[in-house]
Amino acid sequence: GVERVLADAVADGRILGYGASITTVDGARRVLEGTDASALQVQASLADRRHARDGVLAEANRRGVVVFARSIFLQGALLMSPDDLPAHLAGLAPGLARLDSIASDLGLGRRELLLAAMLHDPTIDSLVVGCETPAQVLANAMAGSRGPVEIDPELFADMPDAVLDPWRWPRS
Repeated sequence: GVERVLADAVADGRILGYGASITTVDGARRVLEGTDASALQVQASLADRRHARDGVLAEANRRGVVVFARSIFLQGALLMSPDDLPAHLAGLAPGLARLDSIASDLGLGRRELLLAAMLHDPTIDSLVVGCETPAQVLANAMAGSRGPVEIDPELFADMPDAVLDPWRWPRS
């Protein structure tokens, strides 16, 4: 299969490594246990700690697999005002209000707080941050220069998959 072709390409020196972009914890675990992937990209944010909570990120780190986190703003939902959240994301509102309080105490904006927390997560090697405008690229670059901050990893505990998985969200 594909994994054999990729493993052979690594062994022959044609590529340095390969990875997988995974949505579920089970999928990430299957990649770690069933392949020699050198990189893993997962959904991860302060709201979505499923891969960390399940030990997948720690296992990837133990194996020397590079971990990329995507969707750190949960497709922009974590940057929205709690009052503006669509009904299917209303469960995020209490956590967002707590984030705003923490950000205010630290003299930060929410974007800065979210980036700082994820940039300094020891189980994550790199972030994949989506942007739609040059202004967003600049805002993220400037926000990412903040030093480490520690946030309770259970701030958004018990969020259902229907909130954390954008592919499950209603289409408008």
